[in-house]
Amino acid sequence: MPSGASCCARWSPQSTLARASIRAVNATLRVLTVARWYPSHDGPGRGTFVADLVGATVAAGVDARVVSFDRVLVRGRLEARDAVLVSARASYQQVATPHALFVVPATRGAPGVPVARVPVVRRPGSGDAAGLVEDYLATLRPFLARLVVDWRPDVIHAHTGLPDGIVAAQVGHELGIPVVVSEHASTIEAELADREALDRYRTILGPGVRLLAVSPTVAGRVAELLGVAAAAIGIVPNPVDDAVFLPAESAGRDPDELLWVGALGAHKGIEVLLRALALLRATRPSLHLRLVGGERTAGDVARWRALASELGIGGAVAFEGWLGRPAVAAAMARASAFVHPSPSETFGVVAAEAILSGLPVATRRSGGVPWIVELSGGYGAVADGDDEAAFAAAIETVLDRRLAVTADEARGRLVAAVGTAAVAAEMIACYRDVIDAFGPIPRADEAAPTATSTVSSRSTEMPRILVATEREQSLPRVAGLPGELREQIVLVVPPRAEGAPPDADGSLQGGLRLVEAAPVRHERPPRGRGPVARFKRATWRPPLTADEELAVAIRQAVAEQRHRGGPLELIALDAPAAVIVAGLDPRRARLAPGSLRWLADRWDAVQPGRRR
Repeated sequence: MPSGASCCARWSPQSTLARASIRAVNATLRVLTVARWYPSHDGPGRGTFVADLVGATVAAGVDARVVSFDRVLVRGRLEARDAVLVSARASYQQVATPHALFVVPATRGAPGVPVARVPVVRRPGSGDAAGLVEDYLATLRPFLARLVVDWRPDVIHAHTGLPDGIVAAQVGHELGIPVVVSEHASTIEAELADREALDRYRTILGPGVRLLAVSPTVAGRVAELLGVAAAAIGIVPNPVDDAVFLPAESAGRDPDELLWVGALGAHKGIEVLLRALALLRATRPSLHLRLVGGERTAGDVARWRALASELGIGGAVAFEGWLGRPAVAAAMARASAFVHPSPSETFGVVAAEAILSGLPVATRRSGGVPWIVELSGGYGAVADGDDEAAFAAAIETVLDRRLAVTADEARGRLVAAVGTAAVAAEMIACYRDVIDAFGPIPRADEAAPTATSTVSSRSTEMPRILVATEREQSLPRVAGLPGELREQIVLVVPPRAEGAPPDADGSLQGGLRLVEAAPVRHERPPRGRGPVARFKRATWRPPLTADEELAVAIRQAVAEQRHRGGPLELIALDAPAAVIVAGLDPRRARLAPGSLRWLADRWDAVQPGRRR
């Protein structure tokens, strides 16, 4: 590979074994992926590259599982938070078992691969490395200790170092399982600016752990931070789906259409792109831009619309929101050039998808994307500066097709370098290499369990009751659930704050039913010295606290639900809610093993006709 050493020598499946033989060879290899970044109902585009890699290795015969996470925040009074943290963690450890959490979503993540959304009890604002690692370690350690009893992985593959890789490395060492860590983070310098964070990251370089990067740029940045040679960090790129992104005929392309696919945040260089377009339209007045992607923060689209209008190109810029992968492939088949204005990129999967589609790429000096252009043999242009004029010149080079290779040559090079089968083969070779270096791994079960041994086959009803101790934070989160699921939900929350407008819950749509706890009564013990006053004081009971009122509302919601018998599972949206639910009568209600992402995955898994 150019510009950086790969983890292992490339293994071409066509030149060694037939695909069926490869699958047979890999069938005994068990890989557990640990990744916060993994597609979910509230972030379908989050970690798609992780799901692509898992899917690619499964297609090559690997037996895979994925552990991702569901944050359950500690809220409430500061003086009570430590007690809530401890109690909530203990409550989840009782119920968050592999059998309860693993499900196979129908429409998200790697097809057919079980995923467990393990609840992480997190303290808000505890972004320090010690707190981050502690919170995730407290979740992953007991979960994997249970998992290996029935399904022991040969290797754990964590994505991003802080905290996933650090935590996976520690648990892997304790369990005697080798670990591979792939670094993707584009903000790695900021993450490791703290000395403690850097020291904890160095543990990834310990025995039994292999550190990888997705591009030479990332490898160089990480190596510089750690003070090691770049060669100490292997390079295995993200896989790109060459079966979906296919070459298109030039006759079907719009010669004046530029395409961008990705988030619309300021960090992606959208301002430079719009200013470059304004410069180009002075000599190419029919040039127009299509932006496919969603907002990074609320108001991004409005900001870029305003800038486009200010630059006089408002009518030449179209915002289309997020599109599914087939629709993105169709967009790439229609445009004439792909523009990638991001100033920093770890890999640039959309650029690789564009080149596979026959769409040349104009890019800034972002690190990952110029490397993709290099891998293709030069099917694109890299700006020689960081301003809009330099980027406009790169776009002109691409539009004029002043390119080093043809579209077919570029595609062939990329298929061999980052195509699905090629990356899967290289990644599997790395797995085997680290396993061999680590030594033999004892298994609790020599006669391997069935593929569904850790996948839930629960016959209990889908959880319908959600509980939150924070009303304002919970409503938008529940509103993000799929509409059909939301219509079946009962959400138990505290009463509306005094003085809040009646439409304060307007973000909630659909048939969701809200059950409000009664307001807390503020009463003092009766006063007086007479016999009546003394009697009232002796029989007086203090009013219920906010948590007790919420528990009353929960019991009411449970009593009104019809079910087939046995306790109902209740979803907690925050840590105090988990503590309250865990304290209810277990014959009537019990804490569900996961939170919203687990619920959405479980609902998705059982919907008829949704299987890919």
